[in-house]
Amino acid sequence: PQLSKVFNEEGYKLEAAVDSSLVQAIQTLATAGKSQTDTAKYSSIYHNMGVTVHMRGELENAAEAYKEALRKNPADEDARYNLAVILHQMKNNQNQQNQQQEQQEEKQEEEQQQQEQQQQEENKEQEQKEQEEQQQNNDEQQQQQQQQQSASEEENDKEKMEQMLKALLQDEREI
Repeated sequence: PQLSKVFNEEGYKLEAAVDSSLVQAIQTLATAGKSQTDTAKYSSIYHNMGVTVHMRGELENAAEAYKEALRKNPADEDARYNLAVILHQMKNNQNQQNQQQEQQEEKQEEEQQQQEQQQQEENKEQEQKEQEEQQQNNDEQQQQQQQQQSASEEENDKEKMEQMLKALLQDEREI
């Protein structure tokens, strides 16, 4: 029970050898708890199991062990304190998870908005490019039409000149 006050918000970081020893201790306590008929010893076993499981970072299992200790001995203030610490840690963990999830959702939403904005810009650029190409095609067609018209006018002028020349030659022969 003296260990109960040493828990803090950060929990414990355990090495592999210590963790293995804790697993063995949990198994031993569980076996002892099943066979114990004395309520004070039963409560103490589950209190110690809660401490051990808590040291492994298994908050839900530790909470259940402390609750079991309190069922047999409601006066165990250390178990009550440890349970409160664990419930507080679990609440903080849940809040952190919720916060992280919200941040992730906000980030995804932001990325989606950026993608949509980028797509809109790309669409605008593509539309502008298509308009420029269309304008260029229109300009080229207009230029071709003007060239054809100029060529046609030149052809007409040439024919007129030839007709005038023929008429002048005809007039000269007649004279």
